[in-house]
Amino acid sequence: MRDASSAHSRATCSALRPCADIGRSVMVRLARILYDAVARDQEEPMSKPKQEPNVQPAGVGELGEIDGAPIVIRPSMPDDAEEMLAVARSLGDWFDDASFEEMADDLADDPGVVAVLHGRIAGWATWYPSSDSPDPKLMELTWIAVRRDLRGRGIGRALMAGVEETLHSEGIRTVELWTVAESSGLAGYAETRAFYRALGFIEHRIDTVNRTAGGYDRLFLRKSLGSPD
Repeated sequence: MRDASSAHSRATCSALRPCADIGRSVMVRLARILYDAVARDQEEPMSKPKQEPNVQPAGVGELGEIDGAPIVIRPSMPDDAEEMLAVARSLGDWFDDASFEEMADDLADDPGVVAVLHGRIAGWATWYPSSDSPDPKLMELTWIAVRRDLRGRGIGRALMAGVEETLHSEGIRTVELWTVAESSGLAGYAETRAFYRALGFIEHRIDTVNRTAGGYDRLFLRKSLGSPD
């Protein structure tokens, strides 16, 4: 703006006044150079603050729907623990009191995701570094639970998609889990094994030494998540 540049020139000339003997032409030239510099600065638009791209965290978002309502997968938070345990308690055929106590401890440390339907947690899953291998690129699925009245509606698949997407984005290449082996003869776990196999998990090994609390063999399954992008 004219007023600002003029004021700047006046201040400059005043500062140079002790050197008036340099000559009028030199003074005019200096004033013009300074005037042009100020004008350029004022004509340039102010730089805007850098805006970070709105990147949605991996494993977060809508991954399916039930009767038109979205299944929203997001990271679990400490405040979710009570509601997550309530979901597990609806599954008495799979979990017992000892399991609930272990879950409560694990939820304080294990990262995970929850599936939210109509504003309520409908299912959840957690993971932790594998107890079966020191490989830092291998992660173990520690727990997964879907509210009993919502089983078979796609929430389990949405949870696993969220787990895999999150782990893959963190550089994990393989996810591992274990469930009760077929040798147990327990019908409920046949459904569990079929679920994981349908998602691409393959048999890794059967542990006949470190059995479950009920004395059943443990079946370890693994799935490759591929190389990180």
